[in-house]
This record gives sequence, C-alpha cells and structure tokens, in this order.
Amino acid sequence: MTDSAAPADRLPDGVVRLDLAVVLPDAPDARDACVHRLVSEIEGRPGIARVHVLPAGGGAPAQLCIHHDSRKRCAVALLALMG
Repeated sequence: MTDSAAPADRLPDGVVRLDLAVVLPDAPDARDACVHRLVSEIEGRPGIARVHVLPAGGGAPAQLCIHHDSRKRCAVALLALMG
C-alpha cells in the first residue's frame, strides 16, 4: 500500500497529513496561490523530503502531505514551520 492510500492512523513514519482547510482556512482549494507558497516554503527546509497536496476525493478533504526525515524533524517542528 502506498502512503497516498494509507489511512490516517497507519501513515508511515516520517509522513504527516494535515487537512488543507485547517492549515489555510481561507484557501478555496489546492490551486490557491497561498497553498503553492506554503508548499514552496516548507519544501526547502532541512529534513523535508517532499511536500505535496493530496486532492479531495471520496468524501475526504484535500490534505497537505509532508514527507520528512523523522530523525531530523518531529511533527511539532513541522507545525511550527506553518505558524
């Protein structure tokens, strides 16, 4: 099973998913310029391997998906990058 199909409670170590509406409540969808800026800002940080948006579908909301080296970045540090 790839991580894009994994349920939220079974994500691989080093992957964090956040509902896009929680991270950027005023962004109408993943195509919004603020979403692109956030992805670009996080992607260049040490310990971050990949950042992308999983589109909404099947009743699930769009999600910001962050792949990181869990030895270098913890989930709390990732949240600090966004605030």
